[in-house]
Amino acid sequence: MSSLFTFLALFLHAGMTQEDLSGHGGAARPYDPSDYTPEERRRIENLFRYILCACPRENWTRTLAGCPDGCADEQKMMVRLGVKAGKTDQEIIAEQVRIHRTEKVKAVPDSKLAHLTPYLVVGALAIALGAALVRSVRRRGPSAPRKALEAPPALSREDRELADTVERDLREMDE
Repeated sequence: MSSLFTFLALFLHAGMTQEDLSGHGGAARPYDPSDYTPEERRRIENLFRYILCACPRENWTRTLAGCPDGCADEQKMMVRLGVKAGKTDQEIIAEQVRIHRTEKVKAVPDSKLAHLTPYLVVGALAIALGAALVRSVRRRGPSAPRKALEAPPALSREDRELADTVERDLREMDE
């Protein structure tokens, strides 16, 4: 059955002109949803979210579900044929990887580490920020003693007389 699927895909690919293959900007070819059961339609739509369009102009940036252009028609048709042929989702995705000769066709990578990467990056940035803050605090060194705790500088005779006059005036105002 796999060889029949591959033959159909290559046959359809060989029969298209270069203009048909680009399909960029052109409307996608319609298909008749009544040809599929509700379960098959659900699987097809789900697979469209997990497979990226192989159009070289898009550079693996759109899923089949998000690509309304004709460039995704061939891949969409291959997914529909795979579902109709009774293939599992994993077999259809593996077939896309084999045909396009790259893992880039998968919208979701297989690596479990790929799901943790955003958290690891945020954690590393938080640690780096914390280390930078600690270093900036340490650079300042001990703070200077407060002037209130220091002994006042010695006053000149004129300053002492002025201070005494101000104190006397304040006491008179209080009385």
